[in-house]
Amino acid sequence: MLNEAGFIECELVKDTGFNSSPVTKGVLFRAKKPKERQISPFPRRQKMGFWDLKTLKLDEFRPGIRSKLESGSNLTMAFMEIAPNKEGIAHDHPFDQCGIVTEGEIEMSVGEERKLLRPMETYFIPAGIKHNWKTIALPTKILDIVVKQG
Repeated sequence: MLNEAGFIECELVKDTGFNSSPVTKGVLFRAKKPKERQISPFPRRQKMGFWDLKTLKLDEFRPGIRSKLESGSNLTMAFMEIAPNKEGIAHDHPFDQCGIVTEGEIEMSVGEERKLLRPMETYFIPAGIKHNWKTIALPTKILDIVVKQG
């Protein structure tokens, strides 16, 4: 949720030691939970309904990762393009996550399992399970879905 200045309010979760950018170097942030809001009798207007993944404009998320994300009341959907030879940080979270590889190859680790995924292969990460990813020689595109915390 944006504040009056148009920024997302965040809280510091922990120092990860990951050098993602000069601004957030080694820091993991989480958006603050929005205040309770009145339920309107009018349906919520959605910002988008459709994406064409072949022409979708992506923004730089961090070095080597470009993405576009959209959030509704219950889900967040993100389309990401990840450069070759990039690696995430092993982590877990209290919500399920799933996705599909649309281009390239990505090695996914979920718990003790590790698999090289190619286009049209999927992953499912149960809540609370440690997971990680690594791209190899090709740029990789994935469509990732997470359930929002409520």
